[in-house]
Amino acid sequence: SPANSELLDSLGDVYLIAKKPKDAINKYELAIRNDPSRLGTQKKLLGVYQLTGMHEMAKTLGKEIEKKELAKAEEELKLREKSLEK
Repeated sequence: SPANSELLDSLGDVYLIAKKPKDAINKYELAIRNDPSRLGTQKKLLGVYQLTGMHEMAKTLGKEIEKKELAKAEEELKLREKSLEK
């Protein structure tokens, strides 16, 4: 559920501040598994992957984030075009 995902995201932040990146990764991954639309959490996870030297994971996730951001931008553009047609 979104509430659980928010809690898991916050726990990831706490673990990251506590210098426990593996625990942070676990919580961020769980949050994303619960709610795959969490782009902010995905960006945090990308940062932790980079920080911990998990470069292949970071590369893969980075590509996924780019695709999602592009799809979101295309959708926003379509909505703007529709509003201009009115």
